[in-house]
Amino acid sequence: MDKKNRYNREIESILNKDFVRKFVIKKIKLNLNWILVSGIICITIIFLIFIILPFIDRKENVETSFESPLEDDGLLEDLNYENIIQEYKEDIIVIEDTSSPENTIKTIKDLGIVDPTIPYNSKRLTDDVTALVNMYPEILTLNTIGKSALGKDIPLITLGFGERSILWVGAIHAREVLTSAYLLLVIEEYANAYSNEHAYDGISAERIKVLLNEFTVYFVPMANPDGVDIVTFNGNSNVNVDDIRTWRNNANGVDLNRNFPFDWERASSNSSSHNHFFFRGFTAGDEPEVKALIELCESKDFEHMVSYHTAGQVIFWRDEKNGVIPGDEFLASIIEETTEYKMQPPTKVALNGWAGCFENWFRYKYNKPGICLEFATFNTADKDLISTFYSADAVNWSKTRILLFAVLDNLSFVA
Repeated sequence: MDKKNRYNREIESILNKDFVRKFVIKKIKLNLNWILVSGIICITIIFLIFIILPFIDRKENVETSFESPLEDDGLLEDLNYENIIQEYKEDIIVIEDTSSPENTIKTIKDLGIVDPTIPYNSKRLTDDVTALVNMYPEILTLNTIGKSALGKDIPLITLGFGERSILWVGAIHAREVLTSAYLLLVIEEYANAYSNEHAYDGISAERIKVLLNEFTVYFVPMANPDGVDIVTFNGNSNVNVDDIRTWRNNANGVDLNRNFPFDWERASSNSSSHNHFFFRGFTAGDEPEVKALIELCESKDFEHMVSYHTAGQVIFWRDEKNGVIPGDEFLASIIEETTEYKMQPPTKVALNGWAGCFENWFRYKYNKPGICLEFATFNTADKDLISTFYSADAVNWSKTRILLFAVLDNLSFVA
């Protein structure tokens, strides 16, 4: 009996040990399963937080930055600036630093759209004027006056709403691209002052509204886009270009400011060479850029025109062929007082003087002031010199920035 009981106890002990072993193994497996599941869950949560969610956020930001989707060919043809511009305009600030003439004066955060310290070519100018009109549609419009010799658009920008109109033109000579940058910056800063209702260099916001409701300013900032492209990045031309650094002419080799139909026969002593500095062309007014400017003038009743050039820091405002033009001295004196550039004596000669020139033709055709305003102490599109845009040796921005408002303000008192 004792043996039997002892045997039963031993069997029971063995069974209990095996049960405990199995129980422990089962518990270990169960815990390992929970550890594995918990690890997977943690890794998934980390992946969602640090990988997926930021990607979704970036995707949403990209999708909401533009209205126009990508076209089927994968190109974003029409960039819509509306959302970007609205956010940008809310942050516009005005900064003025006039402690010395060499200091740059920036009136829009991060230089705005226009950077005048880099030489403009025709594409960059077109891109910037498009962006400006998208940014300030309430005060600016964009059109074209025609095509260049190589078929490029010649942009026309208007500022203001008034019935009275004036015309300002830049870069009729290829190497004088500094004038394009000046006119673009004027457009940007004046549009900003109007749209954001702030004063501009002593002109109150209220006065700015009055002036731009009385006048419309027509700008042709780059009248010779082919020529500018030749000097800025060795662009195409229809003739051989000897020296791109000094190139004045268009892609046909014609000096556009000797091609206007005013005493044209006397415009150049060398009428057969496309590479001649002052080549007048084969027929008066035959160049497409000149035709476009003439048609623009014929379609509007401009009170005056100003053609911007380099170099010399002087004002040509009268010639002996046309004589006294009503209002010419008044306008020239406003420009002289504002810019501190000197009014020159009336031009006395036709050859390389008044013959074939835009401003002289305008005086002859309309009996209204036509001004040739020469900026800078240099006459080149050299990038190092263009980078000094704000300085007294370039456009002297601390003084010339107010020129347009000074002119409009004075003209507003003249019927």
